[in-house]
Amino acid sequence: MWTEPADPRDPADVEAATRNMEFDLGLMVDPILGIGNYPSPASLLAMDHDDRQQIKGTADFLGVGVYVTPRVQHLDVVTAHVGIQADKHLTLQLSPGNRSSLYNPSGVRKLLRHIRDRYNNPEVLITETGISKQETARGGPTRSQLIDMYAGEVLKAIELDGFHVTGFTVRSLLNSFELNGYQDTWGLFSVNFTDPQRHRAAKPSADHYRMLIENNGFFKPDAMPHVTSTHAPVTHAPRHPTVSCSSDRAVEPMTSMSSAAIVFVVFEFISFYQ
Repeated sequence: MWTEPADPRDPADVEAATRNMEFDLGLMVDPILGIGNYPSPASLLAMDHDDRQQIKGTADFLGVGVYVTPRVQHLDVVTAHVGIQADKHLTLQLSPGNRSSLYNPSGVRKLLRHIRDRYNNPEVLITETGISKQETARGGPTRSQLIDMYAGEVLKAIELDGFHVTGFTVRSLLNSFELNGYQDTWGLFSVNFTDPQRHRAAKPSADHYRMLIENNGFFKPDAMPHVTSTHAPVTHAPRHPTVSCSSDRAVEPMTSMSSAAIVFVVFEFISFYQ
């Protein structure tokens, strides 16, 4: 996940946000796709030269999960705890008053840009993204809203930033068995466990996601509404939407989602029965 400094004007918080990325992403990816070693803030163990040579460049693609964009604050206090969280010297603000602020779609594009620049634009598959029904009730976006926001940012990253994304995966097809059992429901379909037949029902997000795939974009090609842009006037209704974004140029209208190299898939290891 991408992280932002709690106070962008505080150099310590800015460094803490960078340090968190070094631990959470660099620690796993740098040895394979990057420098061939652990990043310096996380170099708690030295890698053997032969090991570095054996694993460097061996990945076919980089799988990334995108959920939240929390803020981080630097901590000077040295705790007695031993572990990666203590080594980071920071605190993650995962429970802000406004829950929707955790789901900042710009964090998706920033994360992808960071990967592109640090690892020479590798092939990336968004292996999972989504939100539970319970998190929506706590103030987060709906699952349909999140899919639209994040898919839009991935499209911008491809079209504007030249990023190599080849997959976008929603979590999950059914409610999966989590650490707290079935208390948090992530599925596009619900399962009635009180029914011996385990009846399955599509949630609104399933229909929304189906339409996104079926239409190969955010609108039906033959029912595209009139779209205006902040970048240039639109004198007619285009066949496909132009994605508005904070850039000096608009995204070119999509002829198909596949032309943007986005493949929508629903995949998750799921449990059908309790």
